[in-house]
Amino acid sequence: MVFMGRGAAGFVAGLLLLAGACSQPRAARWRDLTQGFLPPDLPRLDGTQASERVRFVRDSEGLRLQVVLRPEDWTRSRKPDRWYASARIRGYGVSGAPEELQRVSARGRSFTHVGARRLRDNQDMQPGEFVILKVGKIFMQLDEGEALPEEVKVELLLSQGEVQADGGWRVEGKRFSGRALPVWPGQSTTWSGDIPPASTLRFATCVEPALWLDEGPAPRFDYRLHLNGELLFEHSQSYSERSQRGEGSARLPTAGSYVWHQVPLPQDGLDQARLRFEVSGSLAYTSFFTPTLGPARVGRPGQRPWGDSRADIVVFLADTFRADNLAFYGSTDGLTPEIDAFAQKSVAFERAWSVSTYTLPAHASMFTGLFPRQCGADSFDRALPEALVTIAEELSQLGYRTGAVTDSAVVSQAFNLDQGFEWLDEQNDGLASTLRRASDFLSHDDGRPVFLWLQTYRAHKPFRVSPETRAEHGERLALDASVDFEQVHARILELGERWNTDLDQAEQVRRELEALYRGGSRDLDRGFGRFLRDLERRGYLDEGYLILTSDHGEAFLEHGELYHSGTVYEEQIRVPLFIHGAGLEPRRVQHAASLVDLTPTLAAMAGSSPRPGWMGTSLLALDRDRPVFAYQCLPYLREDSPGSSMAVIEGAQKWIGYEDSGRGGAWLGAFDLSEDPGERNNKLEADPDWGRADLERLLPAAEELLLPLVDPESVELDADRLEQLRAMGYAGGD
Repeated sequence: MVFMGRGAAGFVAGLLLLAGACSQPRAARWRDLTQGFLPPDLPRLDGTQASERVRFVRDSEGLRLQVVLRPEDWTRSRKPDRWYASARIRGYGVSGAPEELQRVSARGRSFTHVGARRLRDNQDMQPGEFVILKVGKIFMQLDEGEALPEEVKVELLLSQGEVQADGGWRVEGKRFSGRALPVWPGQSTTWSGDIPPASTLRFATCVEPALWLDEGPAPRFDYRLHLNGELLFEHSQSYSERSQRGEGSARLPTAGSYVWHQVPLPQDGLDQARLRFEVSGSLAYTSFFTPTLGPARVGRPGQRPWGDSRADIVVFLADTFRADNLAFYGSTDGLTPEIDAFAQKSVAFERAWSVSTYTLPAHASMFTGLFPRQCGADSFDRALPEALVTIAEELSQLGYRTGAVTDSAVVSQAFNLDQGFEWLDEQNDGLASTLRRASDFLSHDDGRPVFLWLQTYRAHKPFRVSPETRAEHGERLALDASVDFEQVHARILELGERWNTDLDQAEQVRRELEALYRGGSRDLDRGFGRFLRDLERRGYLDEGYLILTSDHGEAFLEHGELYHSGTVYEEQIRVPLFIHGAGLEPRRVQHAASLVDLTPTLAAMAGSSPRPGWMGTSLLALDRDRPVFAYQCLPYLREDSPGSSMAVIEGAQKWIGYEDSGRGGAWLGAFDLSEDPGERNNKLEADPDWGRADLERLLPAAEELLLPLVDPESVELDADRLEQLRAMGYAGGD
């Protein structure tokens, strides 16, 4: 089996983008201006002074930002011989272990990086150790009685991205990732070539959180574009928001910012054109994202001047959204009228399952058409291997404009889930913002068919319920003003091991927790309705498709577990699945569906054949029942854990065991879902051989899906990412 990742796949994508997809008439062509880009400014930055105490230095590992701290910058900690300072320095653009990215030196000696957990747990630091917290504060431990050095040099490794196999340039940032021309403030880069007649240049100006944090007003950045020496475009931009992290600490930008632009070019074109991109402003990471030269007139989706009939494709991924939130799957709550109405006009799958119980392995499967253990992104220390080709890469090769707007944390460049997307905007600041950012991407139409992946944690822990929903449904859900997630979660911790003895309290907490979840699902439904109407208004569904699904469910003690990433019972792996689009008659599909089917489905929508090795089947052509497999893929295997669970489902029969159950391990249970959808009656208790012949027939396939097809790719998460995961209830680092 052969897989192409960012290498050969990227080469083909570049050729198609330069020449137009094979189905395109010659009149419609797009040119990626990152093709052939090499950052000429990196060598020149070596030794450059950004301010009196900040400069760039180069070593064998790359470019570093160096800040010099002096004795007056330090404050004595309560711990003996420990000092702290507001470093006002923030890393960007390179992933890896903190000790590789951060350096501290003084008096000719190098200090040793230690984890932030030392401080959080109030543990001692040893002399010669340091830690930089995400808020820009540095702690340093000196020898007993040692005086502060005259100079302490703090260095962070930087990056401006990497060249792709097709010659394009890719940047991976904290918020924005994709094809871009990175330009430091005070620097410039140029592009030379011909400009066809009736062309427009489209791009986004982006700024990431600053590297060196000034104490003055919010930083401003000026972007300029010159054509053959004449100013063609000018734009001023600042951070979208800032936050105060406490007395004496630096003010940190909480988000980068972006603005999409369309710059008309000379109507008659130019045989020899020289475009110079430049930025001025504070020291930060600034870029021109997805700079694309394309036709000036693009019509609207489904009505292109050149007659392109390829379908636009949008996926709305409602993270942690249980199937039984919806009337289609049996709910009588009436909390999701928008999605309920959408289901009625869609191809609706009655029996759909995820491949896993949490976000990372589920997304890895949806992006690659492989099961989690096959593709390797099956725990929080593993990233999606670049050797695999993703559906975003596949559609990019077909000439699609690929974008992802996500709520970050897991669906992020940190796990290589940006692979193949020319634009990834990841930030978790509420559903309204996520929808607005997705709308912005769609508004920046350059004529190519669109593939957009929208992912939201609106239904994810910590559960939030808007005042509108509390007023509308609070009485029915028993959600008075005093019931919020923090208050309920505190009672969960207070109960502790009394879950099994204080049953009345446990049930009350469970009801309140589920009520919060259901209320949040109403808010998600309301947002989906707005997004659907926006797509319809813009014409993206005239000839295109919209898929709504989830990556997993959520447990409320149905089988003794809360939340997700647990055992593969129905409450954690059953998901909603609806497809709406031009030419699709609304209907109910009873055949079993899996999220691994999403990859070949998306390819079929774009007119492409499935790749060899994809495990799923296009849902547009699903005409028979098949076995379904799901794997817990424990993100962190505790010493007392019996193992990672898996499910084997065929028809109404479902077996739950562990990954070694087929080799003599124990089976947790077997269920007939037609008569027992809640999995309350374990058939194995009365008959240990129930369904044995069918199970043994299916086991070889289930075990084969546990075998990796490529070498795993490890990832070291930085403190910011670990904190995001902890806030969402994932225990990594705890």
